[in-house]
Amino acid sequence: MGLLADRNRTDSSAVVESQLNARIMLRRHDNVLDVKIRAPRTWLADCFLITWLLAWMYGWFRVSQVAPIAPVTVFFSIPLLFACYVILWHLLGAEIVHATSGNGLVIQRRIWNVVVRHKYLSCISSVRPLCPRMWDIDALFWNVAGGSVVVESYGKHYRIGIQLSDQAAKALARELAAHLFGSGTDSGARDDGVAGAESLQPRP
Repeated sequence: MGLLADRNRTDSSAVVESQLNARIMLRRHDNVLDVKIRAPRTWLADCFLITWLLAWMYGWFRVSQVAPIAPVTVFFSIPLLFACYVILWHLLGAEIVHATSGNGLVIQRRIWNVVVRHKYLSCISSVRPLCPRMWDIDALFWNVAGGSVVVESYGKHYRIGIQLSDQAAKALARELAAHLFGSGTDSGARDDGVAGAESLQPRP
């Protein structure tokens, strides 16, 4: 087992997988870092949504018997589709981050293997953890009372991860910063996970 691990470390093309916590998995291969962040499971909210969904469908059936079908379908289908999306995201969703050594990121949200959101970021200037507290009004408004990772590209900020623990957000920020800007102890990534172009130079 130890011999196999040594071979994986010495072979640059080997695939190395590791796990930061129960939700975050890292995969390294050919100077590429892939991060998979499973969507947060909120069982109480999902049970409420499923119960509401069944009641809403029953209401749809009852109203459709006494009202014109077209307006009823439009009125009931939009909230129905949104609720189904939220439930599927919580149960089967994941955020995929593809980090290359050329200072670029591909961020996707997938439900099962279906891509529902795709974004490409280049010229990353900073990577830092964001760990808002429960009393943070902005965090409550955006429903991200837990932590996340903030990536800056062309002066705009993008969030990676939803409801991460403080420790997981800082660890993920360190991994992304080390891969994008450098590696080893001289990469400039501090213990809090903050790194930026002013202290780190992108890999060639």
